[in-house]
Amino acid sequence: WREDGSSKRVTFSSALWGLRSLHASMKANVARIGLLAVCVAATWLRAVALSSTFLERAAPGVAATPGPAAASVESSAHDRRHVVYTADATVFSALLRSMQSLALHVALPGSYTIHLIVPERDLQQASQLTRCFHKALGRGEHGASDVPRVVIHKELPMSFEADYRDRQDLKGHASAFARLFLAQTLPDVGRVLYMDSDTLVMGDLTDLFKLKLTSAVAAVQEGTSFYQLWGKWYPALAQVVPDQTRSIFNDGVMVIDLQRWRSDNITSEFAAWVTKAGAVVDDQLLLNLEFQQSRTFDPLPAEYNYFRVRPTGWPNFGWSGELPPDHPLCQAKILHWTGAKPWNLEQQKLQWIEEYHHLWEAPGTSAADKCEM
Repeated sequence: WREDGSSKRVTFSSALWGLRSLHASMKANVARIGLLAVCVAATWLRAVALSSTFLERAAPGVAATPGPAAASVESSAHDRRHVVYTADATVFSALLRSMQSLALHVALPGSYTIHLIVPERDLQQASQLTRCFHKALGRGEHGASDVPRVVIHKELPMSFEADYRDRQDLKGHASAFARLFLAQTLPDVGRVLYMDSDTLVMGDLTDLFKLKLTSAVAAVQEGTSFYQLWGKWYPALAQVVPDQTRSIFNDGVMVIDLQRWRSDNITSEFAAWVTKAGAVVDDQLLLNLEFQQSRTFDPLPAEYNYFRVRPTGWPNFGWSGELPPDHPLCQAKILHWTGAKPWNLEQQKLQWIEEYHHLWEAPGTSAADKCEM
């Protein structure tokens, strides 16, 4: 860390040096999994720089000197950065990885508060997840100053039925709808970054908390139209969405102005959309109806929700492969698995975790620091 609190940048040349060293050590195993990509090496080196506060150890009898992250923890409530996940216990393993990746890659992780919104039946497991999170980051040795704070909330009851006709893999995961009620669940919070549990943070997110929003929601456009995703499942949409060729936005990563949401009483409007759509609906459809028909949304750069990641982890269904440094994946700050999850595929799970665990584990993490959910 520099004295002004900013993080040092890992140069491309140093990333190449790291890749060459890695190539030399793995040459004998090329036939098994191939080389890591240039961007993976750069990401790993960046993780080393950003995670230095986690790895500091004071010599016996010598007090550790607090770094910029530690100094920032006493900042006012206005300066805190709020991140929200809504999830049930079936996805807690993925959620833990996402939380760890956030703590590893953002600047000043001690300025973040992570809100976990879970069903009442999963509150106890959410507490266990929080303990695992702190254990993985060494909170017991470093105190609370250099890791995000975690707050657990119970889901509020829904006034309509959840349905995922277009996504069979999401059936039974009604917790996703809790994102529609954040303004009520977090009455004292002004702005949040919402993320799905199937995300990994790859870079700093400071800019998302400094955005000047013109609407209550900012998100990445998906490139898929209303008709392509929902037209055949919800025929009544033709009556409420005149232009069904319009691109929808992906609601897996959103910056949300909760103050504006509350003042405009947006939550109350979702029930009306359920009626107009002619069926019980999914959360992404409701959000797109509200913020593309009644209102507008602010588009985010694609790097904040790179959601076309293949099940094995990278494009083209390979492992890391050889990606040029200007590939969009190398520039991504948030990765998002929107389809099959590699950690749920029995034939790929162990290899995927072995290949990419450095994306959420700090360098030097020991087996004793790990905690399975």
